[in-house]
Amino acid sequence: MSSGIKKIIPNSIKQNDVVGIVAPASPFNTEELYKGVEIIKSLGFKVNIPQDIFFKKKYLAGEDANRARIINKMFADKNIKGIMSAKGGFGSMRLLPYIDYQTAKKNPKLFIGFSDISALLSAYYTFADIMTVHGPVVTSLAAQDAETIKSFYDTVTLKSDINLKIENGVVIKQGKSEGSIVGGNLATLCHLAGTAYQPDFKDCILFLEDTSEKPYKIDRMLTHIKFAGYFKQISGILLGSFDNCGQIQDIYQIVADKFKKESFPILAGFKAGHDKTNLSFLIGRKAYLNADEKRLSFENVL
Repeated sequence: MSSGIKKIIPNSIKQNDVVGIVAPASPFNTEELYKGVEIIKSLGFKVNIPQDIFFKKKYLAGEDANRARIINKMFADKNIKGIMSAKGGFGSMRLLPYIDYQTAKKNPKLFIGFSDISALLSAYYTFADIMTVHGPVVTSLAAQDAETIKSFYDTVTLKSDINLKIENGVVIKQGKSEGSIVGGNLATLCHLAGTAYQPDFKDCILFLEDTSEKPYKIDRMLTHIKFAGYFKQISGILLGSFDNCGQIQDIYQIVADKFKKESFPILAGFKAGHDKTNLSFLIGRKAYLNADEKRLSFENVL
């Protein structure tokens, strides 16, 4: 499906609503999970933790079919109002053939995560036509700051007036643009290129972040997805954190060189990704990017 199809905005997660926890990717630290759960509860939400998410199979949180079955069941369950990933790591893209997109489309809910979970965020947005949330996973919540927690709460409750000044933003290419904000982890999205799950970013502001990738690998991945057509007809690029990826100025220079002939704006320094601050946003939400003023604002979805 193309990005031109109108996307479904799931209901917000309200006080006393139940958030279901799933494990689409790697096994997780149980202590970190429960610390994250306490933060979710402190925000006024209830939590449903299926015992099957504690399964392990080498570097995965159980069999592919079982991990997907839990997610599909969460979407079908009327008592679950939002779904949050326990951890990233690796494994989400293995689930894409097992996901019941029609059930998700009939029962739209905010699906939350980042990093490796970007594969599912993209797939639900593309094939179930529902907006998803690029935000923390449960195990990361306890280690993140108050700004992250507030942003997470504002996003899942669909707060209307979000207007962000990116104080430490770096203007790579000047200009203004608007479009649905999409994207996620660069390496994960790169591995969807050329598959049946390759997303369509036409008329969108593309967000990218990554961790522990050397600059030449960032260059290689950007080159790959450029060849795959990811950047055709996008309206802008927003860069998040590139934690442990070498000198950040080297990353910015790679991006500047890669898009020197393009007309769309590029703003770096948005605090989302694998750093202590990981701001949340709704994938598919109409956004306005003003690189000149280092500002990002979102259209009211209610």
